[in-house]
Amino acid sequence: MGRPRTSFDLQRLADIAKKREVAREAAKKAATPKPYKKRGATTKLCFESAEDENVWVEIAVLDATITFVTTAGMTALGAKTAAEVLALPGTPSIVDFKGNNQDVLRVRIHDPKATPVEKVTPWGTRVVDKIDKSYQVPMSIVAASNSLSDAKVQFRTLFGPGGVLAGKITEKENAYAELYHGKKLLATIR
Repeated sequence: MGRPRTSFDLQRLADIAKKREVAREAAKKAATPKPYKKRGATTKLCFESAEDENVWVEIAVLDATITFVTTAGMTALGAKTAAEVLALPGTPSIVDFKGNNQDVLRVRIHDPKATPVEKVTPWGTRVVDKIDKSYQVPMSIVAASNSLSDAKVQFRTLFGPGGVLAGKITEKENAYAELYHGKKLLATIR
């Protein structure tokens, strides 16, 4: 146990705490809030769950992503409308992505800037910003076995040389695509 604090010590600590609080409040008032940026229009599409072949997950996909990937690309990624899913043989069920712990396969396409921008951080390090926009879209496995190795093969077929979506990667330098299952990175194509 340390020595007991005197009233002078306690008063000094209280004064320091008060000065910190005043400085925090001043910093809050001085900071300008960031403007709200609307997410954009979305379309609800269904993608087959990577865990259960009879479960389809309904996810809102940004219209900007659909435009970038193109309709043919969305079809190649296995996107279907709810009506198309219900017309499938068997008894497929559609669940909403929010509120269900379904790990879906996602493809992230990184569209680079024409000229990268170099920034210096407040603490003196250099950061090169190369990515202009990133597009994220779910993917269904079209193989019968419904395994993650089939998903990797399908991803490489779509984005590799001669694939339906290969142009999204080869058109610009530093563009690349990544395949994720939940938060786990499975494959990358540069």
